[in-house]
Amino acid sequence: MRSNLIILAFILLSVDVFAQSKNAISLVYCIAGTRVASTGDFSNTEYQSYPYTISAGTKFGLTYTRDLGQWVSVGAGLMLITDNARYTYVYGTTSALVNKGKLTMVSPEGFGRFKFFKYLFINAGVAIDTQLTDNIYNQYYDQSGIAGEVGFGAQFNTGRLVFSVNPYLRDHIVFTIYKSAYNDRLVEDGIKFSIGYNF
Repeated sequence: MRSNLIILAFILLSVDVFAQSKNAISLVYCIAGTRVASTGDFSNTEYQSYPYTISAGTKFGLTYTRDLGQWVSVGAGLMLITDNARYTYVYGTTSALVNKGKLTMVSPEGFGRFKFFKYLFINAGVAIDTQLTDNIYNQYYDQSGIAGEVGFGAQFNTGRLVFSVNPYLRDHIVFTIYKSAYNDRLVEDGIKFSIGYNF
């Protein structure tokens, strides 16, 4: 009997210690603005200019976060990204030609977060983007590659539930898999909303 009580106490203590590690699984939804800029060798002259215009995007995903201490946490996630990008270019005095298209990507990611002032944090991470859709009219080069992301935000814990708001900036091809002299670059800026469960 005594040994059973000792085992039970050990199990409860282990569960309590694990719970204090502040693990969390979160559902994430993002509203993003996207822009396309040229990273090639084109000069921005009256003969050929490549301005970007803002369009919309969304992102859904699941993340796992683990606190390493009071101020630092690390995490990993999987995102499904849909970006409605719009690319504009002009030759000489002709009217602008606008191509629109939807780019869908799947993106496993890893990130770190530094917390301060109790509720606020800054975060940064990297991701491996894989574009699932074909290029649109050959104007958008494949965005598959290593992406980088930075942001800041606020997090609120209410018992087992955790809520966060996270404005961010993401460059999809910091390092591109498909090399090209004229690779177009998709950049995202938006806001992530997440709800999670601490365990």
